[in-house]
Amino acid sequence: MAEDYEEIINQARKVFKKEVWSFLDRTMKTKYGVDWQEKVKDSLRFHRKSSREIEWDTQAIIDVVIDRWYIDFNNGLNLKRREQALLFRIREDIRNNLAHEHQFTLSEVFTGLEDIQRFLKAIKSPEIEEIEKLKDLAKQIIYKEFGKPAETLSAQPKVVENIGPTIIPKAKPIARVSPDGLDARPAFINNLVNNLKKEYPGLTDKAGPAKDPYWSFGSGRSGFNYGWAFRPNGTLVAEVYIDPPNSKPKAAFNALKKQQSEIEKQFGKPLIWQLNEGKRASRVYTEVIFTITDSSARQEEVKNWAIDSLLKLVEVFQKRIINLEF
Repeated sequence: MAEDYEEIINQARKVFKKEVWSFLDRTMKTKYGVDWQEKVKDSLRFHRKSSREIEWDTQAIIDVVIDRWYIDFNNGLNLKRREQALLFRIREDIRNNLAHEHQFTLSEVFTGLEDIQRFLKAIKSPEIEEIEKLKDLAKQIIYKEFGKPAETLSAQPKVVENIGPTIIPKAKPIARVSPDGLDARPAFINNLVNNLKKEYPGLTDKAGPAKDPYWSFGSGRSGFNYGWAFRPNGTLVAEVYIDPPNSKPKAAFNALKKQQSEIEKQFGKPLIWQLNEGKRASRVYTEVIFTITDSSARQEEVKNWAIDSLLKLVEVFQKRIINLEF
């Protein structure tokens, strides 16, 4: 039945590709006109057939929406972080697995169909019912294979009993540990630090964390640091940490925020400005949805993102921090 599962998920991918392309094209034309593809060329460096022609496959479409999420899709379209997380999962668990001829399990099929259906609902696609039909088809295959109805099957946190070796797992909290039970986040940060020092020697001599899921190094001005941190909400951030040793820590943040437009233009996308009322420290950061048990391919992707993002923050903020008056 593996071939049947693959065919169902591939049909869902085709519906997803068509609908998300329509959404992308419509949104970008509204904002930038018919030549909008010039705006996204930096997001598509791996998807070009030639210097001018773009190969708009499923991954290219997802990559553009993710890369320009906070510029074009987060504001005004009622799309939240959960929809961005769906795109990451669809790219990793459906598109990439199909490309590598992965044999889909029952659980993966229903999870994938649910993810696609939820994203299509978020962008108000009229093709939601097509995904529902594919879910019904999967249930028919299950009934044929196991001789039992599958009305209760979904990607929601339910357990399905007596249908063979594959079950829908219970929902789990955000993962922080490796299979040996240890917190794997400090090791991930250490790897980032080592790669950063290897590729950019002289940037910092500070060692990586021994046991903490975060790390930072100084900017050369007291109270202003650059670093990475895992957050409890399932994200990794690259940030500027602001806590100058005087009685006006928020004045420093506000002085930088006055330059927000120029800073974000130079950075290439909006940043998150966190004042933290009631606390001394403030932050300016960019983030990616990521947990330490994501696939190895996803981990490598996030490592590249983390180093690129931190270096860009240094490039954009360093002179401003050194010369900041507040």
